[in-house]
Amino acid sequence: MISTIRRIIITAADLFFVACGVSAAEGMDCCEMTVGDSAACDSSCVVVKKRPVRAAALVVGMNTGLWLYDRYVRKDDWFKISGKTIKNNFDNGFNWDWDYDRFVTNLFGHPYNGNLYYNAARSNGMNYWVSTAYALGGSLTWEYFSEAQHPSTNDIISTSIGGSAIGEATHRISEGILDDSKRGAERVGREVLALLINPIGGLNRLLNGDSWRVRSPRNGNGGRPSAFDLSVGAYGGTLYEGTGLMRGDAYFGINLNCSYGNFLDRSKKPYEAFRMKSSLCLDGSQPLVGKLDIIGDLVTGVRKGKGDWRTTYGIYQYFDYFNSKKTGADDRPSVELAQIASFGPGIVVGTDGDRCSWRIEEGIFTGAVILGGCKSDHFRYGDRDYNMGSGFSVRSTTRVAYRHAVDIGLDVMDINLYTWKGGTVEELRDKKVENIQGDRGHASMMVLNPSIEVFVSHRLSLSLEAYYFLRRSYYKDFENVCARVTDTQLSFAYHL
Repeated sequence: MISTIRRIIITAADLFFVACGVSAAEGMDCCEMTVGDSAACDSSCVVVKKRPVRAAALVVGMNTGLWLYDRYVRKDDWFKISGKTIKNNFDNGFNWDWDYDRFVTNLFGHPYNGNLYYNAARSNGMNYWVSTAYALGGSLTWEYFSEAQHPSTNDIISTSIGGSAIGEATHRISEGILDDSKRGAERVGREVLALLINPIGGLNRLLNGDSWRVRSPRNGNGGRPSAFDLSVGAYGGTLYEGTGLMRGDAYFGINLNCSYGNFLDRSKKPYEAFRMKSSLCLDGSQPLVGKLDIIGDLVTGVRKGKGDWRTTYGIYQYFDYFNSKKTGADDRPSVELAQIASFGPGIVVGTDGDRCSWRIEEGIFTGAVILGGCKSDHFRYGDRDYNMGSGFSVRSTTRVAYRHAVDIGLDVMDINLYTWKGGTVEELRDKKVENIQGDRGHASMMVLNPSIEVFVSHRLSLSLEAYYFLRRSYYKDFENVCARVTDTQLSFAYHL
């Protein structure tokens, strides 16, 4: 009887997603097939049960726990909700606002929270598209039911779309770390690291008993792709206004970088290949999260050229977040730049590294930026000192590597954001700036990122990289501004 009821609930949930135009079973990775589909899998596949009800319960539980914290621990008036506040939010319909939270809250905090919603579904057997729907649902229920203010346009976009980028990357990285055939200290270390990277995925493993279950890899986790490089390192950096290496304010922290899959292979499902760079500042002199850069493929095709050369083309998703500023020093150099929701076509040309000593790869990516943000020289309201907007981005990635000895890279990115709902001089002066994106105008931001990594052993490497930021802000009501900042990092990394 219980089993029958359970099947009815799961079927009803599947029908709900089909009605929304997406099937939970559709597009699922072979390594994440459901019990009913397991016969179609090869020996490397994993049987993963779909648990849409548990996924929804986790989303509701996260929202409830966060609301209780904000309401009764922080005692924030915005979370004093009632039937009246909920009705007011629905009466406002889709006339969503632009809020005035800090840069880190709006352009990293909300995407990270969306990643938790996303992985509530992803770790319970859903695919990329359905998991993104869960992230959107989690954001909408929070905005309409948990806050005594109108829903926020930027929050809903960043939580759902930005959450899917972080969520899929962390899901695949954690699955690549896990190995259910291991025991002892190595097993504990893998489980802890995967939990830190993907907390909701780790919670699901605890609920399922997978965290301590020993079994062969094909019956446990799906393993990692043939091309999987995850590195954890310590770095020292400097932030300097202008151009110059190893000059300016010093800081240190850790970075986590991942190269997953091969951009020169065909991808039928999202994020079968992606690149991620991230850094955390640990000495308190900079914001905790200084950088998160993700490029992931959604679907690609391949055309083989002469010899070992290949060309891939397709649609990609981009997530870029840079936040560097000396804590408590407004007069020091700073960088605030993000494209949180961005998609577009790209092309990658290169050699097949499996058969060549040299690996050469050149990628050109373009994106339609739905939501981004950049530093403002004038706009100040609430916790906001930045503009939000939409626009386009262009990026070139060049990589030359020789065996497992040296890797040289050069990334050039240009992000153009337009504030299409900006405030006038009078509105800014009189603080009548409710529900606007910032200053009227647009900004062009170039990021130049050269890097070199030298392997001193199979698992240890030493790298030097620099980020040169050039921001040109074109204001309708103020003088234009050109600002330059150089961020340099020297790091020592261990490759898992």
